[in-house]
Amino acid sequence: TGIPPYFKRMYVCLADVREGFLDGCRKYLGLDGCFLKGVVNEHLKVDIRTKDGGEWTFMSDKQKGLLNEVQAIFPQAEHRLCARHIYAIWYLNFRGEQMKLAFYSIAKCANEAQLRQRLDEIDSIQTGAKQSLENKDINKWCRAFFKSGTKCDCVDNNSTEAWNYVLIYARSMPIISMNESIRECLMERRIQRINFASKWKLDCGPNIMDIMNENCTAGCKWKIKWNGADEFQVYYGRTQH
Repeated sequence: TGIPPYFKRMYVCLADVREGFLDGCRKYLGLDGCFLKGVVNEHLKVDIRTKDGGEWTFMSDKQKGLLNEVQAIFPQAEHRLCARHIYAIWYLNFRGEQMKLAFYSIAKCANEAQLRQRLDEIDSIQTGAKQSLENKDINKWCRAFFKSGTKCDCVDNNSTEAWNYVLIYARSMPIISMNESIRECLMERRIQRINFASKWKLDCGPNIMDIMNENCTAGCKWKIKWNGADEFQVYYGRTQH
């Protein structure tokens, strides 16, 4: 026909992966430019088949271009900012390991009451820290403000950026070879996860068990009051739920 051949798209979806995604979908995507390094200087993209972003949550760094584009294309989506990038800028004026730990304790606060307490604490360590954090769109990188429906409480974009780094050599390959390299990488990762999980002594991993045990120990200090129906008020000191 005289038209040079070109690659348009490919679709790969195993039945188990598709069913698992639909049953327990966490509509969360980390954004990080995946530039191809070969003769085709474009981006590797994923089509999520959504119009306004409705139930989706996006995570990115604070690039002005990304902020504007996400708002324009997915006006109804939640857009989180990577706490690690926020810290990298904030760190220039508030250095030290103590300030770093205090920053991430704020980023991971579960509710606004806890957040206000942590902000007061960090201001007692270094004056001006509280005001500085409140000026950095804190509602976009602090867990206390995240939508619960996403079922994801990540405060950084590390997993997306780490995956991009894993693909750094594959991105310099031709399209078919690149996809084959990605397939092999995913296969090897799956085997690693299976081998790791086979060593578990219980139904969940050791890190999860550590968190559960820590919470159980802390929970022993809490007291409860029955509300007369099917719910309880729990409280400890000045904190209650």
